[in-house]
Amino acid sequence: PYRRQRQMCIRDSYITTHNCDTYDDDKVVDTISLGSIFIMDSWTRRIVAEYTGRRLTKDFYEITRRLTMYYNAVNNYEQNKKGLFSYYEKVKSLYLLAETPKSLKDEAGTSIIRTGNRKYGTTTTTAVINYGINLILNWLLEEAYGEDANISNVFKIKSKGLLEELIKYNPKHGNYDRIFSLIMLLILVEDRHRIIAVSYTHLTL
Repeated sequence: PYRRQRQMCIRDSYITTHNCDTYDDDKVVDTISLGSIFIMDSWTRRIVAEYTGRRLTKDFYEITRRLTMYYNAVNNYEQNKKGLFSYYEKVKSLYLLAETPKSLKDEAGTSIIRTGNRKYGTTTTTAVINYGINLILNWLLEEAYGEDANISNVFKIKSKGLLEELIKYNPKHGNYDRIFSLIMLLILVEDRHRIIAVSYTHLTL
């Protein structure tokens, strides 16, 4: 992680997300749903860390918490399942969770609630998923930071599992945990960029 002179990670240099297919249950029947977390360097817009797997729920929540702390990041989790919020609250780590991105109100008709556990994360709806898929497509085709022209982000993805899911993706069938994790990630990245753009506009007026 990028660090200042005193070895503190620079806040918001990294943004993390966790796919809340967080599975609130330790045992599953007739499914291979996984928990997934990606961390992106918000300067280069490149994925720098991933965990995807199926551990006991508390173990998975702790993995996401430690990754988020290590990178001094923020976690935009899928709000539909409540287990992760409860765990973070128990271990006094709610400060690691992202509040619901404001841009979702315009892009997906999401209600922005600033109280209780609904203050944090993103509720998955069809509109949110469609918006997130468009963000993924734009990011994949975006010119990769620090690379020659015509080298897009898709060529810099090191996650074999994510690449396989992107190739196979069918919105009507299948389990795409990494894609849903990436959706949560890019929604937060886009929201932060909009906030920065508005702040810059106000400064230049």
